[in-house]
Amino acid sequence: MNVFFDLKTRLFGAALLLSFLISSSAMAQDTLRVHFLYGSKPAKGFKKEQEKLFGGINGGHVSLECGDGIYGFGPEGRFHLVARKGEKRRHSYFRYDSREAFAADSIDKQYMTIFIPVEPTTIARIDSIHQCYHNDSPYDYAFLGMRCTASVYDILAQAGLEKERKQKGIWWKYFYPRRLRNHMVKEAVENGWPIYIHDGTEQRKWERELRRTRKLLEEAEMVSP
Repeated sequence: MNVFFDLKTRLFGAALLLSFLISSSAMAQDTLRVHFLYGSKPAKGFKKEQEKLFGGINGGHVSLECGDGIYGFGPEGRFHLVARKGEKRRHSYFRYDSREAFAADSIDKQYMTIFIPVEPTTIARIDSIHQCYHNDSPYDYAFLGMRCTASVYDILAQAGLEKERKQKGIWWKYFYPRRLRNHMVKEAVENGWPIYIHDGTEQRKWERELRRTRKLLEEAEMVSP
């Protein structure tokens, strides 16, 4: 009887441990989303209907979705050509948007989202950085300085997802969103990260690079979620 009870207890304990390991494994992965808005300008015949966007065809925007919100870095006040030093001279802020606001604002935009599987601790780290940056922007927004692309790389690097670089090295290497987008598409193909592509309105002329990206994904047999 004691032997049977001992065996039963061990089996129950093993089953409980297995259940815990399975649930822990399922919880060990979270998803970080990197959103790339493509650069564009009003198409011929639609200049009255479509507005000019910052940066034009070489512009665009990069933001990070972490938890329930989406953060992006942008200018506030007068735009600086060269980055200013000093907290009081910074004309920048980290903007927070809900998923619903992002979806509504991007409904006619061309954008790409890269889904990166990460540990919950990484999400917590990025969320902590966002909260600090949202309350107190760490750098100025300037043409020759940190902008949306560089700020996203900066946060990814702090979270251990990209190579750490000095600020000047970041914004110089990833001067336009396209540079970081190409870099991360390559990473996605190598690591099997899902990529979602949303087509924009035909009333705007978008960057042509998307055709090459689609071909690359087809060759890698990657399907968008």
